Amino acid sequence: MKKFLLSMMALGCMMAAQGQNDVVTATLQHGNELTVFKMANALNEAINAAVDGDVITLSEGTFNAFTIDGKSLTIYGAGFENDDITGTRVTQINGASYIQGTISNIHIEGCSFGVTVRNCNIESLRIQNCKTGGVGWSNSGTVLDMMLYNNVITGDIYGSPNYQFNSVQINNCYVGGKIKNFPDLSPVMIDHCVLNNNGYGIYYYSNSIFSRNDIYILQAETVVKNCIFYADRSFYAINQENCYFNIGSGIFTDGDGGAYSADRTFEIQQPDVWIGTDGTQIGLHGGQGWSKVPRIPVIRSLGLNVEGQTLKINYEAEVRE
Repeated sequence: MKKFLLSMMALGCMMAAQGQNDVVTATLQHGNELTVFKMANALNEAINAAVDGDVITLSEGTFNAFTIDGKSLTIYGAGFENDDITGTRVTQINGASYIQGTISNIHIEGCSFGVTVRNCNIESLRIQNCKTGGVGWSNSGTVLDMMLYNNVITGDIYGSPNYQFNSVQINNCYVGGKIKNFPDLSPVMIDHCVLNNNGYGIYYYSNSIFSRNDIYILQAETVVKNCIFYADRSFYAINQENCYFNIGSGIFTDGDGGAYSADRTFEIQQPDVWIGTDGTQIGLHGGQGWSKVPRIPVIRSLGLNVEGQTLKINYEAEVRE
């Protein structure tokens, strides 16, 4: 844990996100200005009021679905699972959310939600420490750089043949559905993931675990390096190197199969033997590592002192890692 002295601006965001009451809040940070929106539609109101480069910090609780149209924004939630040890609480966004228009970058972290990118030209999309039923693209557009990192994705990651994808990186994620519909030879890189469904498309898999006990549908020209397979080598001709086949129930220390639950750790049984291309263990805990905790600051101590017309604040905060 690192300790930081934070500006009044950041402090306001933290206090809004840490509010322990029944009213959900979305705090919009624009330069040195803070605006707090309340109730279920607070996130949409904050997005409507925001301009490029603004940051929105959400409290725990349930929000309505959002639409981001042509704005570059950062959205931080309180987490996607309740955990007393890490102090995370759930920021739930209900319904179908959308990202559209021409956008420089979007960063979404620490939320439970589902999103579709439609008619969008976006330079950078990063979704981190989130839980989602799926991430998809519709209609047409371009995606220069997309990163899914440290997410629980229970549904599909589905591209669109009408999009141009310059870089798609899926790192340290649990993926319960399929990865499909990206144009042939799109640069889709799946690294240090747990994959609990069949894969489609010509992708590059490395340091990952195929945890289902059935036929893996991996097309010719697919590349698979340093991966673990529950079943035997049951797929089409591919470029494979240094993989472990037919491991069965001996993959994980916390149970058989790849079904997700909040208490699953997905620690592997032989971390010193099953080593990836980068020298770290295969699976979620190798590479950049696995964490469900968003990088939202937490106030550990707060003191207020009024001197005349001046309000002095002394505080100490930590950024969770």
